[in-house]
Amino acid sequence: MASDTTGASSASLGQAAIRERNYGTALQLLRRAYRGDPSAENARWLATAYEEAGYTQLASLYRELSQERKEIQFQAPKPPSTLEQLKQLPAEPPDRKTIPLPQPIPRPTPPPTPSDQPIWVYKPTPIDPKSISRQTPLRPQKTESAVSPEKSGEGSTYLPVQHAPDLNNPQQGSPFARRLNQLHRQFKDEPTAELALQLAEAYDEQNNLKEAQRYYREVLDRDQSLLLRPMVQERLEELRQIQDPTADLSVQNLLKLGAKLEQDGEVARAEQVYRKILKMDAPLDAHAAARKGLNRLYPDGKR
Repeated sequence: MASDTTGASSASLGQAAIRERNYGTALQLLRRAYRGDPSAENARWLATAYEEAGYTQLASLYRELSQERKEIQFQAPKPPSTLEQLKQLPAEPPDRKTIPLPQPIPRPTPPPTPSDQPIWVYKPTPIDPKSISRQTPLRPQKTESAVSPEKSGEGSTYLPVQHAPDLNNPQQGSPFARRLNQLHRQFKDEPTAELALQLAEAYDEQNNLKEAQRYYREVLDRDQSLLLRPMVQERLEELRQIQDPTADLSVQNLLKLGAKLEQDGEVARAEQVYRKILKMDAPLDAHAAARKGLNRLYPDGKR
């Protein structure tokens, strides 16, 4: 896919920018690569860029995120496909026993009778309904006295379950989301650009775009080193496009915007504009132009 190629190119250029100590460009490129592919490797490189730039808290958070995003691949044994592989399978251990299945209970056999006697037929004894009503009712069991939680917890060794983060859900596995309340308290006491960026990332991963934009702007106001500015400005522009500010644009203006984004290499944003045109009640030639744009973005047909 074209987007995968762009993400890989951003990752390699960002790594080269770290070696050249151009940390502002490195953060911008590696953050772009991480958004395209939030893998453990991209998170680790982003942590390295933050560490080299002097943002230790962000570096530790992304290293934790990289550790959690590592995928453990379980390879199931393949079934034997040839006769030689079947012969090489280990034999069952000799101490393995087969448990017999339960057998049905046989009915009682009738006693032997001479041929001149009537045939004996087994009939179950019918149950008298009246005998059921005459049975002694069961005595209710005495309810045990409820034990107070303080007493029950004295002799117990129960520990609450520590729920592990779901690696398939980045929002749940993110250390930013888990530290959200703590970040708010820290930012209230010491409103720095690094804490503002952590809050912006936390809300961004939770798709709370309004709060994410708010704290991204806080980063721009408080970043004295100007290293975070290119990355944050790019993300603010992306969030502005995600919130669909093009609703009041005409179809022709949208086609021009898509062509400009396509020319600048913004594949994801150009695709978003073209797909918006296809959903609109537009003329057929506009839909045809949008499809041509998508075909230029993905010439192999893969999206």
